[in-house]
Amino acid sequence: MHDVVRDRARWAAAWASVWAYRDLVRHLVGRDLRHKYKGSTFGFAWSLANPLLLAAIYTLAFAYIVRVPVPRFPLYLLSGLLPWTFFAAGLAAATSSVVDGAPLVRKVAFPRLVLPIAAIATQAAQFVLTFVVVIPIAAALSAPTPGLGLGASALAVGPAVVLQLAFTAGNGHSAHVFIKRLGGGVRQVTHGADSFTAATWSPDGRQLAAIRGHWASNGFHYDSVVVMRTDGSHKRTVFAPDQLSSWDPAWSPDGRWIAFNHTDIGGTGADPNIYIVPAAGGEAQLVTDVGSQEHPDWSPDGGLIAYTFGLELGPDDIRVVRPDRSGDAPVTDDLSIPDGWPAWAPSGRRLAIARLGHIWTIAPDGSALRQVTKGRSGVSDWDPNWQPG
Repeated sequence: MHDVVRDRARWAAAWASVWAYRDLVRHLVGRDLRHKYKGSTFGFAWSLANPLLLAAIYTLAFAYIVRVPVPRFPLYLLSGLLPWTFFAAGLAAATSSVVDGAPLVRKVAFPRLVLPIAAIATQAAQFVLTFVVVIPIAAALSAPTPGLGLGASALAVGPAVVLQLAFTAGNGHSAHVFIKRLGGGVRQVTHGADSFTAATWSPDGRQLAAIRGHWASNGFHYDSVVVMRTDGSHKRTVFAPDQLSSWDPAWSPDGRWIAFNHTDIGGTGADPNIYIVPAAGGEAQLVTDVGSQEHPDWSPDGGLIAYTFGLELGPDDIRVVRPDRSGDAPVTDDLSIPDGWPAWAPSGRRLAIARLGHIWTIAPDGSALRQVTKGRSGVSDWDPNWQPG
């Protein structure tokens, strides 16, 4: 019962945050509709062309060639085809909405749920307008619900549309983990209303660690560290805070530990810290607690964790620390140059880092700094990774 009450409170908080930004939703829907039909001679008519053409082909095939015994087959077909088209288009638009809206996300603070909701609302507006076609066809074919008049049967359309809109919105905001085989197909690993992101492989390739998202009173947050098999089964939560945010899971080389970023998002303004937690489950241990620490990466022998370190004033630097919190030391320490995204070389003798929009390598003791990428105007490089070997 506690979980049910908590889930209801999270959903209520989520929709309250969207309602507070309803003007932004309206603006995004209007912008998308204007952009969609800008410069089109036939405008909205083009949106009806595809389902009407499909309906005509299916009607010809099934009502006149195969002769399926369904009365008023064109209306029967449109009543299923148009809602499905809305659901498929709404889900596709919602899943890419945050990526497509990246420029807005980087510049403006607002609930990210606004973007998938606006994307679905745009498709919903087009779906509702298709009734301009359905209603005349229904009247022409005189197809009321048995025992009811056309006006009475039409009353059932409103609740059905509302339910489908809620169902599409509930599925459209979720992020999931997929696996793509080289030269093969794509397999979805996670399903359902929960969101999963930042998936990383265990060293033996048999498990995945990911961050599961949920709704809190001040918006949507990715908080729990979850371990699962590569087919999505046997999920277990190894770290589950309340009102906190986690990201960037990283496996230790022996697969026994997972390092991750973790911060309080309950309004305290706390900086993110690095924690480690047993992959089999257990108590999380604090590794760093001064300033802002992000992007943990284990050394190949598991003896050190490199991370991005920053203070409120000044740019970020790279530091290394042992998992038991000892030996914390700087790799870069230039207050005039920002550094980030450390990645250990397979040998453990060098780190790749992002610096001034380019990729560099450096020894863990701060020596032998060397620039790797350069000379590309207007292009920024970050999040480097090494070829295994």
